[in-house]
Amino acid sequence: MTGTENPNIATVRADKRPINSIPFSGLTAMAGLLIAVLGASEFNRVARAGYLYVADEAAGTVYRIDGSGDETVFASGLNFPSALAADGSGDIYVSDQTALYKFTPNGSKSVFSNVRGLMGLAVDSAGDVFGTFWTQFAESSDLLEFSPAGQESELDNRLSEPFELAIDANSSVFVAEYIEGSPTTASIREYELTGFPQHYLGFPFVNGLTGAAGMVFDKAGDLLVSDGYGTISRITTAGTKFTYFSTSTSTALGELAIDPNGDLFVVDGTTFGSEQISEITPSGGFSTIASGFDDPSSIVFVVPEPTSLHLLLLGTIGLFGSAALCKRHLPPRLH
Repeated sequence: MTGTENPNIATVRADKRPINSIPFSGLTAMAGLLIAVLGASEFNRVARAGYLYVADEAAGTVYRIDGSGDETVFASGLNFPSALAADGSGDIYVSDQTALYKFTPNGSKSVFSNVRGLMGLAVDSAGDVFGTFWTQFAESSDLLEFSPAGQESELDNRLSEPFELAIDANSSVFVAEYIEGSPTTASIREYELTGFPQHYLGFPFVNGLTGAAGMVFDKAGDLLVSDGYGTISRITTAGTKFTYFSTSTSTALGELAIDPNGDLFVVDGTTFGSEQISEITPSGGFSTIASGFDDPSSIVFVVPEPTSLHLLLLGTIGLFGSAALCKRHLPPRLH
C-alpha cells in the first residue's frame, strides 16, 4: 500500500540552526545571559547536546559536527572507512578495510574486531554490534553479530547483497538487501532476535523498493529509507510506505541519521567529490549544514553523556520555565 504523507519540501533555511524562540520572559533573559557568558556558538552546541559524525571514505577521516555547525576531525588515517555506529555510552564504532574499531568519545582508539569492510553497522540497547558484509560475485554475504566483547557470530549467510541496517526500539534488526545484478531493486528483511522463536533467517518486511541507501528509525518507531536518488520514504510498523521527502534538486540522497528532536540528516552526493550533509526538520525545512566531503560513506548522530555545563543549562531553563509557568497560572489575588 502506498500513500502520501509529507508534501514535497520546498522551504530552504539559509542559516545553520537558529535558537528556537522561547515564550517566557524569564527563559529569554536567562538564555541571553548564558549566550553572553558562553557565546552564541557554545550556547547552541550545549543546548543541542549532540554531534553528527561523518565518515569520509575517500579521505580516510571521521569528522564530528556540533550543534552550531562547527566541524572537527575526530579520527584520521583510516583505511577507507565504510560504516559508523554508536552505542548508548557514546562510543563510536568504525569499520574500514583493516578492522572494526571502537573509539571512546574523547577519540581513544582500540581494535574491536579484525573483521573488515562492513557495509552497514548498528548497535542495540544491550551493546551487541551488528554488521553486514558482502563481496562481489557472491563470495560472501553475511549478517554478523558481535558481542560487547567483540566475539563474532554469523546470523545469516543467505542474503544477496546486504547493505544498510537499522535496529528498532525492540532490538529487531532490519537489513536492506539489493537483488543481485539489479542495483535499483531492494527489499528489507526483519530479524527478531529477542523472545521466542528467534528468527535468525529473517522474514520480509517490505519489498519492491527502488533502493535503500540509508535507513534510520524515528521517534514514532517508523523506518525512514532513502532510495539513493531524490526520495525518502516513511515505512510504518505495518509495512505501509509513504513519501516523507522528495526533491528534484538533489539526485543522490544516501545515508541517514536522526537526532532526538526528529531532525533528519542525509548525505547528498549529487556533486561527486564535493558532497554535502543536508538537514530536514520535522516542519519541512531543508538546508545544508556541511559540505566539501570527498565521499561520505556513513553518518550517525550521537547524544553524549551530559556535562556539568549541559546540566546547568537544562536546570536553569527548567527553573525559570517552571517559575514563569507558575506565574502565568496563579489565580487572581483576593482583596
